[in-house]
Amino acid sequence: MVSARERESQWSSSAGPSWTDRVTGSLVAQYGRWACGWRWARDEGEIGGGPITSWCCPSHSIASPDLTAARVGDALVEWREWLEELGTRFAGCALPASPGTTQHDAWERAVPNL
Repeated sequence: MVSARERESQWSSSAGPSWTDRVTGSLVAQYGRWACGWRWARDEGEIGGGPITSWCCPSHSIASPDLTAARVGDALVEWREWLEELGTRFAGCALPASPGTTQHDAWERAVPNL
């Protein structure tokens, strides 16, 4: 007999990726294009290398409906906070137009602060 956890694991491995694509589509429809990155996870996540710690991948993040919904919500909030922080950092790196300085030079000086 297959346990409930084993059924969840099998489902999240096989149907999970298309499910997360549909969730992304729903979030974008509701909130706008900025929501696309909600599952850009750290380390070895489904879309690895990003800033999100609330979501990993379907096989590790999908559980009961309530827990999964909470994880998606947490990841979306975490993503929005990261985008706002990034926007603040870029705004703080305004590129002054100074004589003899190219835009490339100005960005090179700004990059360490980002």
